[in-house]
Amino acid sequence: MSTMKVDSIVSSGGTNTAQINGITPALASIAEAQAGTNATKLMTPDTTEEALRALNTVFLGTINTTSGTTQTLSGLDLTPYKQVIAQWYNVSGTSPGAGTVTAGGAAIGQTSVVGNFDLSSGSQTYDLTGSGRTLSGLTHTLTTASTSFSVSISPTNFDAGTFRIYGVR
Repeated sequence: MSTMKVDSIVSSGGTNTAQINGITPALASIAEAQAGTNATKLMTPDTTEEALRALNTVFLGTINTTSGTTQTLSGLDLTPYKQVIAQWYNVSGTSPGAGTVTAGGAAIGQTSVVGNFDLSSGSQTYDLTGSGRTLSGLTHTLTTASTSFSVSISPTNFDAGTFRIYGVR
């Protein structure tokens, strides 16, 4: 564990500031903490929390696939994200083994998958849950300008399952 000797606490206008070796360190603003580009300013617990929030994966919504051939999560703003992650669980169709699921414009025929959609390159990878296999080199139609994420099944109808959609900054 490292320690730092604080020479004094200076109070000015109701604000307490630590002096270290006679120097009052600069504090990072929330914007500087979120950007993570300044290594000379200190972060308070508040700016640290805001920075972590800015870097985290953000839950965007859920798509329930219990009926129909296409379901859509709309009203999205993907401009702050570099990637979209879609996790789908127990997705199935009314004709067992007959459906191909399409998510984000790319087809995959699995029932439990994690899909990673790169919004700048149009590339994607899938982790086929429980199989130990990964598919890559696939393409999709999502961009940062997209305002919705659609899933569809063909040539059958959805009858079970859930998609959870996340944005990654």
